Amino acid sequence: MSRPTRRTGVRPSLLALAASLTAAALLSGCGVSDGDLRPGVAVSADGTDVSLTDVDEATEAVCSYLGSGEVEQFTPFPRAIQRQTTATVLLQEVALRALMSEQDLALPDDYGQTLSDLQAQFADLDDDVRDEVVDYATTNTYVGAAASAVGLAAFEAEDSAPGSADIVQQRGLTAAAAWLEDHDAVVNPVLGLALTESGPVPTDDDVSVAASDRAVAGVLDLEDPAVTEKIAGLVATLPAEQVCGA
Repeated sequence: MSRPTRRTGVRPSLLALAASLTAAALLSGCGVSDGDLRPGVAVSADGTDVSLTDVDEATEAVCSYLGSGEVEQFTPFPRAIQRQTTATVLLQEVALRALMSEQDLALPDDYGQTLSDLQAQFADLDDDVRDEVVDYATTNTYVGAAASAVGLAAFEAEDSAPGSADIVQQRGLTAAAAWLEDHDAVVNPVLGLALTESGPVPTDDDVSVAASDRAVAGVLDLEDPAVTEKIAGLVATLPAEQVCGA
């Protein structure tokens, strides 16, 4: 898969993603018109485009992996959520790479080892999905690590204590959302996402779940019974090809 131009606790694997899906919150926002993006573009910010092909190929690979039996105690969920998740992660990566460069920040010392662990974790996957899965997991890991670095820098600049790693990462994701707004980011309406001050969030309540602090940050907690119940209800109404991990 082609990647956007590089200038983005670390999420170490897609197992983490299976347990906490990015990009789901019940917030309002404005969409964009088809004329704001070139044909085939999923998301764009500051001259960097991510194609719908990139989003769909990564989504297909992740859903194939999640449905392969490799992930224990996995609950299928609507493929639309993973598509939104993928687009969100790739857009956040653009913003966080820019912020890391602008602020001259470094990733955690163990980041390189984390990437090596990812390669080992997925080494036995079939060739037709392994590269896409590793690439997406690497991006997802980068977003978590970079958001933490940006968030920590913001707290240090204020000479204040963040309280927890989750709060630090949330601060970084909020900074990424502000960067996207400042740099005229747009999202293809077919993805059903809107850009808000909290970042990209679904515009369709059918794939949204009411917010906790982490949901507002862009994370669905699948240990929350309200979340799992709603997802199970959605899955029951969808054909298999619209279910991730079926």
